[in-house]
Amino acid sequence: MFWLCWFDSRCRFTQGGGNNSFYFGPAATSEIANYRAGSTDNDGPKGECCEQTTPVGYFKAPNAFGLHDLHGNVWEWCLDPWHESYTERPHADGAVWDEENENYYQNDLDSLRSLLSSEQNRVIRGGSWDYVPWYCRAAIRDYVNPGDRSSIVGFRVLCERPRTL
Repeated sequence: MFWLCWFDSRCRFTQGGGNNSFYFGPAATSEIANYRAGSTDNDGPKGECCEQTTPVGYFKAPNAFGLHDLHGNVWEWCLDPWHESYTERPHADGAVWDEENENYYQNDLDSLRSLLSSEQNRVIRGGSWDYVPWYCRAAIRDYVNPGDRSSIVGFRVLCERPRTL
């Protein structure tokens, strides 16, 4: 079983609550987030920079939901086409906002096909290892065309552990 965090409005929820910019507090450090820590234009404390993606669990501080490495690493695709703001959003349930598909997606595999074949710019969230800490938050969104390829944009795929009786 796998799960993909597809919806732009739901991605911020993974931050794990609280009033801080990051789930672990008000500021990122290179010990708990993958960002451009060694840069002179860094807006956070200078530290060691991985300069690449890192494996799950590399940073040992999970959020309130047990998710690791949410800040930095790669910008994460969302299914939603880019909208400048949420003010005209047709619904408040967190579902995808895509008029071309009647704001509805049911099958994850079909959703992936739609995303990859689309020419509409799509939302990405969360910054990457090549950005300063301010951008490495679920609250930060940007957009990219699905036809573009980059080492700083990707997916968050979660594997569900099998249950034992």
